[in-house]
Amino acid sequence: QAGERLSTPNHAITLYAQYSMPYEISYELNEGTWVQENAEVYEPATRTLTLPNAAHIQKENHVFDGWYTNADLQGDAVKTLQDPTQLQHRFYAKWVSYETLIAIVNTAIAALPAAEEFTLAHEESLIKAQNLFQQVPASIIEQVKNTEKLALLQDMLYVLKATEAIHEIPAEQQLTSADRATIEKAREAFNLVPESVVEKVVNSQQLLTRAEDVLKIRIVEETIATLPEQLNLTHIAFINELTAAINELPGKLQIEVKNMAVYKEKLEIVQQLQQQATDIDYANAVRNLIN
Repeated sequence: QAGERLSTPNHAITLYAQYSMPYEISYELNEGTWVQENAEVYEPATRTLTLPNAAHIQKENHVFDGWYTNADLQGDAVKTLQDPTQLQHRFYAKWVSYETLIAIVNTAIAALPAAEEFTLAHEESLIKAQNLFQQVPASIIEQVKNTEKLALLQDMLYVLKATEAIHEIPAEQQLTSADRATIEKAREAFNLVPESVVEKVVNSQQLLTRAEDVLKIRIVEETIATLPEQLNLTHIAFINELTAAINELPGKLQIEVKNMAVYKEKLEIVQQLQQQATDIDYANAVRNLIN
Protein backbone atom coordinates (compact mmCIF):
# COMPACT_ATOMS: atom_id res chain seq x y z
CA GLN A 1 0.00 0.00 0.00
CA ALA A 2 1.13 3.57 -0.65
CA GLY A 3 2.68 5.09 2.47
CA GLU A 4 3.09 1.69 4.12
CA ARG A 5 6.19 1.36 6.29
CA LEU A 6 8.56 -1.21 4.83
CA SER A 7 10.85 -3.49 6.78
CA THR A 8 13.57 -4.99 4.63
CA PRO A 9 12.96 -8.76 4.34
CA ASN A 10 15.67 -11.37 3.91
CA HIS A 11 14.57 -12.18 0.35
CA ALA A 12 14.29 -10.31 -2.97
CA ILE A 13 11.25 -8.09 -3.42
CA THR A 14 9.96 -5.93 -6.29
CA LEU A 15 8.75 -2.39 -5.63
CA TYR A 16 6.50 -0.45 -8.00
CA ALA A 17 6.37 3.34 -8.17
CA GLN A 18 2.89 4.85 -8.09
CA TYR A 19 2.32 8.35 -9.45
CA SER A 20 -0.63 10.68 -9.23
CA MET A 21 -1.17 13.64 -11.55
CA PRO A 22 -0.43 16.95 -9.84
CA TYR A 23 -3.18 18.63 -11.88
CA GLU A 24 -6.96 18.64 -11.85
CA ILE A 25 -8.26 18.18 -15.40
CA SER A 26 -11.83 18.72 -16.57
CA TYR A 27 -13.35 18.57 -20.05
CA GLU A 28 -16.26 20.20 -21.81
CA LEU A 29 -17.24 17.70 -24.53
CA ASN A 30 -19.65 20.03 -26.37
CA GLU A 31 -22.23 17.28 -26.98
CA GLY A 32 -19.57 14.65 -27.53
CA THR A 33 -19.20 11.43 -25.58
CA TRP A 34 -16.26 9.45 -24.32
CA VAL A 35 -15.15 6.31 -26.09
CA GLN A 36 -12.57 5.91 -23.33
CA GLU A 37 -12.52 8.02 -20.21
CA ASN A 38 -9.39 8.98 -18.27
CA ALA A 39 -7.31 8.53 -21.41
CA GLU A 40 -4.82 11.26 -20.64
CA VAL A 41 -1.24 10.09 -20.05
CA TYR A 42 1.04 11.70 -17.48
CA GLU A 43 4.82 11.27 -17.69
CA PRO A 44 6.33 12.05 -14.26
CA ALA A 45 9.93 12.20 -15.49
CA THR A 46 9.17 15.14 -17.80
CA ARG A 47 6.03 16.38 -16.01
CA THR A 48 4.21 16.16 -19.33
CA LEU A 49 0.50 15.50 -19.68
CA THR A 50 -0.81 14.18 -23.02
CA LEU A 51 -4.51 14.84 -23.56
CA PRO A 52 -7.00 12.34 -25.05
CA ASN A 53 -7.19 12.26 -28.84
CA ALA A 54 -9.76 11.48 -31.53
CA ALA A 55 -9.69 7.79 -30.64
CA HIS A 56 -11.04 8.56 -27.17
CA ILE A 57 -13.97 10.88 -27.95
CA GLN A 58 -16.83 10.90 -30.45
CA LYS A 59 -19.82 12.87 -31.70
CA GLU A 60 -22.32 11.73 -34.29
CA ASN A 61 -21.63 13.06 -37.80
CA HIS A 62 -18.63 15.07 -36.58
CA VAL A 63 -14.87 14.67 -36.34
CA PHE A 64 -12.87 15.77 -33.33
CA ASP A 65 -10.73 18.84 -34.06
CA GLY A 66 -8.76 19.27 -30.85
CA TRP A 67 -8.88 20.64 -27.31
CA TYR A 68 -8.96 24.36 -26.59
CA THR A 69 -8.47 26.30 -23.39
CA ASN A 70 -11.47 28.60 -23.98
CA ALA A 71 -15.13 28.10 -24.71
CA ASP A 72 -14.86 30.20 -27.89
CA LEU A 73 -12.39 27.64 -29.28
CA GLN A 74 -9.95 30.37 -30.26
CA GLY A 75 -6.18 30.12 -30.56
CA ASP A 76 -4.22 26.91 -31.04
CA ALA A 77 -5.38 23.42 -30.15
CA VAL A 78 -3.63 21.82 -27.18
CA LYS A 79 -2.23 18.27 -27.31
CA THR A 80 0.07 18.28 -24.29
CA LEU A 81 0.77 20.25 -21.13
CA GLN A 82 4.44 20.70 -20.35
CA ASP A 83 5.06 21.26 -16.62
CA PRO A 84 2.10 23.63 -16.16
CA THR A 85 2.20 25.90 -13.13
CA GLN A 86 -1.52 26.03 -12.37
CA LEU A 87 -3.24 23.07 -10.75
CA GLN A 88 -6.65 23.23 -12.46
CA HIS A 89 -7.21 23.00 -16.20
CA ARG A 90 -10.38 22.90 -18.28
CA PHE A 91 -10.43 21.96 -21.94
CA TYR A 92 -13.14 22.41 -24.55
CA ALA A 93 -13.67 19.98 -27.43
CA LYS A 94 -13.95 21.39 -30.94
CA TRP A 95 -15.95 19.51 -33.55
CA VAL A 96 -16.22 19.80 -37.31
CA SER A 97 -19.32 18.48 -39.02
CA TYR A 98 -18.97 15.93 -41.80
CA GLU A 99 -20.47 18.44 -44.24
CA THR A 100 -17.95 21.13 -43.30
CA LEU A 101 -15.03 18.68 -43.37
CA ILE A 102 -15.93 17.48 -46.86
CA ALA A 103 -16.12 21.08 -48.07
CA ILE A 104 -12.73 21.90 -46.53
CA VAL A 105 -11.09 18.81 -48.04
CA ASN A 106 -12.54 19.44 -51.50
CA THR A 107 -11.38 23.05 -51.38
CA ALA A 108 -7.87 22.01 -50.33
CA ILE A 109 -7.60 19.48 -53.17
CA ALA A 110 -9.01 21.91 -55.74
CA ALA A 111 -6.42 24.51 -54.72
CA LEU A 112 -3.56 22.16 -55.56
CA PRO A 113 -1.92 22.62 -58.99
CA ALA A 114 -2.21 20.16 -61.84
CA ALA A 115 0.42 17.41 -61.98
CA GLU A 116 2.39 19.09 -64.76
CA GLU A 117 2.62 22.29 -62.71
CA PHE A 118 3.40 20.64 -59.38
CA THR A 119 6.79 21.45 -57.79
CA LEU A 120 8.49 20.84 -54.46
CA ALA A 121 7.27 24.28 -53.40
CA HIS A 122 3.74 22.78 -53.24
CA GLU A 123 4.72 20.00 -50.84
CA GLU A 124 3.35 21.75 -47.75
CA SER A 125 -0.03 22.35 -49.41
CA LEU A 126 -0.18 18.72 -50.51
CA ILE A 127 0.61 17.45 -47.01
CA LYS A 128 -2.08 19.71 -45.56
CA ALA A 129 -4.65 18.36 -48.02
CA GLN A 130 -3.58 14.78 -47.27
CA ASN A 131 -3.89 15.33 -43.52
CA LEU A 132 -7.39 16.72 -44.00
CA PHE A 133 -8.32 13.81 -46.27
CA GLN A 134 -7.14 11.32 -43.65
CA GLN A 135 -9.64 12.76 -41.18
CA VAL A 136 -12.56 11.85 -43.42
CA PRO A 137 -14.42 8.78 -42.07
CA ALA A 138 -14.69 5.83 -44.43
CA SER A 139 -18.49 6.12 -44.40
CA ILE A 140 -18.40 9.44 -46.30
CA ILE A 141 -15.13 9.10 -48.23
CA GLU A 142 -17.02 8.91 -51.54
CA GLN A 143 -18.08 12.54 -51.06
CA VAL A 144 -14.48 13.71 -51.51
CA LYS A 145 -13.96 14.93 -55.07
CA ASN A 146 -10.88 14.28 -57.19
CA THR A 147 -9.09 11.85 -54.89
CA GLU A 148 -7.21 10.68 -57.98
CA LYS A 149 -5.55 14.10 -58.14
CA LEU A 150 -4.39 13.74 -54.56
CA ALA A 151 -2.86 10.33 -55.27
CA LEU A 152 -1.22 11.52 -58.50
CA LEU A 153 0.38 14.52 -56.81
CA GLN A 154 1.76 12.26 -54.08
CA ASP A 155 3.38 10.18 -56.81
CA MET A 156 4.75 13.35 -58.40
CA LEU A 157 6.20 14.40 -55.05
CA TYR A 158 8.12 11.12 -54.90
CA VAL A 159 9.37 11.73 -58.45
CA LEU A 160 10.53 15.27 -57.70
CA LYS A 161 12.25 14.29 -54.45
CA ALA A 162 14.05 11.39 -56.12
CA THR A 163 15.15 13.58 -59.01
CA GLU A 164 16.45 16.26 -56.64
CA ALA A 165 18.30 13.74 -54.46
CA ILE A 166 19.98 12.13 -57.46
CA HIS A 167 21.05 15.48 -58.87
CA GLU A 168 22.72 16.27 -55.52
CA ILE A 169 25.24 13.50 -56.20
CA PRO A 170 28.58 15.02 -57.29
CA ALA A 171 29.83 14.57 -60.83
CA GLU A 172 31.61 11.29 -61.48
CA GLN A 173 35.04 12.93 -61.55
CA GLN A 174 34.54 14.43 -58.06
CA LEU A 175 32.87 11.39 -56.49
CA THR A 176 34.59 9.86 -53.43
CA SER A 177 33.69 7.39 -50.70
CA ALA A 178 32.64 10.40 -48.60
CA ASP A 179 29.59 10.67 -50.88
CA ARG A 180 28.22 7.29 -49.79
CA ALA A 181 25.46 8.84 -47.61
CA THR A 182 24.34 11.11 -50.46
CA ILE A 183 24.07 8.17 -52.84
CA GLU A 184 22.24 6.01 -50.29
CA LYS A 185 19.79 8.85 -49.65
CA ALA A 186 19.16 9.13 -53.39
CA ARG A 187 18.57 5.37 -53.67
CA GLU A 188 16.08 5.47 -50.79
CA ALA A 189 14.22 8.35 -52.45
CA PHE A 190 14.18 6.55 -55.80
CA ASN A 191 12.86 3.33 -54.24
CA LEU A 192 9.82 5.25 -52.98
CA VAL A 193 8.79 6.19 -56.52
CA PRO A 194 5.81 4.05 -57.62
CA GLU A 195 6.42 1.85 -60.63
CA SER A 196 3.63 3.61 -62.52
CA VAL A 197 5.56 6.91 -62.62
CA VAL A 198 9.17 5.76 -62.38
CA GLU A 199 9.79 6.74 -66.01
CA LYS A 200 9.21 10.37 -65.00
CA VAL A 201 12.49 10.33 -63.06
CA VAL A 202 14.19 11.47 -66.28
CA ASN A 203 17.62 9.86 -66.83
CA SER A 204 17.97 9.62 -63.07
CA GLN A 205 17.90 5.85 -62.83
CA GLN A 206 20.95 5.64 -65.08
CA LEU A 207 22.71 8.41 -63.16
CA LEU A 208 22.02 6.73 -59.84
CA THR A 209 23.17 3.29 -60.97
CA ARG A 210 26.35 4.76 -62.43
CA ALA A 211 27.02 6.70 -59.22
CA GLU A 212 26.65 3.51 -57.18
CA ASP A 213 29.11 1.74 -59.49
CA VAL A 214 31.61 4.60 -59.32
CA LEU A 215 31.32 4.63 -55.53
CA LYS A 216 32.37 0.97 -55.43
CA ILE A 217 35.33 1.79 -57.67
CA ARG A 218 36.36 4.75 -55.52
CA ILE A 219 36.21 2.71 -52.32
CA VAL A 220 38.53 0.11 -53.85
CA GLU A 221 40.88 2.77 -55.20
CA GLU A 222 41.06 4.55 -51.86
CA THR A 223 41.69 1.26 -50.06
CA ILE A 224 44.53 0.38 -52.44
CA ALA A 225 46.00 3.83 -51.81
CA THR A 226 46.30 3.00 -48.10
CA LEU A 227 48.57 0.00 -48.71
CA PRO A 228 51.98 0.62 -47.11
CA GLU A 229 55.17 0.73 -49.15
CA GLN A 230 56.75 -2.06 -47.12
CA LEU A 231 54.57 -5.13 -46.69
CA ASN A 232 54.94 -8.01 -44.27
CA LEU A 233 52.92 -11.03 -43.22
CA THR A 234 50.76 -8.92 -40.88
CA HIS A 235 49.17 -7.37 -43.98
CA ILE A 236 47.82 -10.67 -45.31
CA ALA A 237 44.34 -10.23 -43.81
CA PHE A 238 44.09 -6.69 -45.19
CA ILE A 239 45.12 -7.85 -48.68
CA ASN A 240 42.59 -10.70 -48.50
CA GLU A 241 39.77 -8.30 -47.60
CA LEU A 242 40.79 -6.00 -50.44
CA THR A 243 40.90 -8.93 -52.84
CA ALA A 244 37.36 -9.93 -51.80
CA ALA A 245 36.13 -6.37 -52.42
CA ILE A 246 37.72 -6.33 -55.87
CA ASN A 247 36.26 -9.73 -56.75
CA GLU A 248 32.79 -8.37 -55.93
CA LEU A 249 33.20 -5.81 -58.72
CA PRO A 250 31.98 -6.88 -62.15
CA GLY A 251 34.81 -7.23 -64.64
CA LYS A 252 33.89 -4.01 -66.47
CA LEU A 253 34.25 -2.07 -63.21
CA GLN A 254 37.53 -3.73 -62.26
CA ILE A 255 38.99 -2.35 -65.47
CA GLU A 256 38.12 1.18 -64.29
CA VAL A 257 40.11 0.89 -61.04
CA LYS A 258 42.91 3.34 -61.76
CA ASN A 259 45.50 1.88 -59.38
CA MET A 260 44.79 -1.80 -60.04
CA ALA A 261 48.43 -2.28 -61.06
CA VAL A 262 49.53 -1.19 -57.59
CA TYR A 263 47.20 -3.75 -56.02
CA LYS A 264 48.50 -6.55 -58.24
CA GLU A 265 52.09 -5.64 -57.38
CA LYS A 266 51.34 -5.64 -53.65
CA LEU A 267 49.39 -8.89 -53.95
CA GLU A 268 52.37 -10.56 -55.64
CA ILE A 269 54.68 -9.38 -52.85
CA VAL A 270 52.41 -10.76 -50.15
CA GLN A 271 52.06 -14.05 -52.00
CA GLN A 272 55.85 -14.28 -52.18
CA LEU A 273 56.12 -13.58 -48.45
CA GLN A 274 53.56 -16.29 -47.77
CA GLN A 275 55.47 -18.74 -49.94
CA GLN A 276 58.75 -17.88 -48.20
CA ALA A 277 57.10 -18.40 -44.82
CA THR A 278 55.72 -21.74 -45.98
CA ASP A 279 59.16 -22.81 -47.25
CA ILE A 280 60.78 -21.85 -43.95
CA ASP A 281 58.17 -23.75 -41.96
CA TYR A 282 58.68 -26.78 -44.19
CA ALA A 283 62.46 -26.59 -43.82
CA ASN A 284 62.17 -26.35 -40.06
CA ALA A 285 59.83 -29.31 -39.96
CA VAL A 286 62.29 -31.41 -41.98
CA ARG A 287 65.19 -30.32 -39.77
CA ASN A 288 63.27 -31.34 -36.67
CA LEU A 289 62.58 -34.75 -38.14
CA ILE A 290 66.25 -35.30 -38.99
CA ASN A 291 67.38 -34.22 -35.55
